[in-house]
Amino acid sequence: MTESSLEARVLVCDPRNKAFPQLADTLAKRFSDEPPMSWEGSRIARNFGTPVIGNVEYTFSDDIMHVPETVRSHGAPYFSLVVYEKSQAERKGSAKSISSLRKIDPFLPQMIIGGGLSYGKIAECGRAGVQYFAQHLKEAVHQLSNIFSKPRRLSNAVVVKLGGSSF
Repeated sequence: MTESSLEARVLVCDPRNKAFPQLADTLAKRFSDEPPMSWEGSRIARNFGTPVIGNVEYTFSDDIMHVPETVRSHGAPYFSLVVYEKSQAERKGSAKSISSLRKIDPFLPQMIIGGGLSYGKIAECGRAGVQYFAQHLKEAVHQLSNIFSKPRRLSNAVVVKLGGSSF
């Protein structure tokens, strides 16, 4: 896998491997024709540092408090998306970590996957900088299609320049 063939870099904060298998399958369908990965395959992929699955490079963090440092160490804009599993978002101090990340890279999309978050925690994380929430896989697929929309071709596009120099 060459650097130029990568389509996205995703930082995943999911220590119990609950959201990653579905996330990897969804993004693999979007960026390549690779078949879906088994749950066991996703666990094995996690053990090899930063696996590339379907033209998407994944970096893992087992603690939401370490996510801002990971992003800072790579420099912005390195990652295309940060995904938190809901148990990480429920932790005390999670909003502070999310806010720190927003200060490092304000344009980096952040998403929480998993149902059962209280409305208060959703509001807290939203104020801190999380823009996307998905309780179920269907919602996650929709949100990810918004984040990583397919490029569109404009047929019969015409560019017209009015005024100014010819250079």
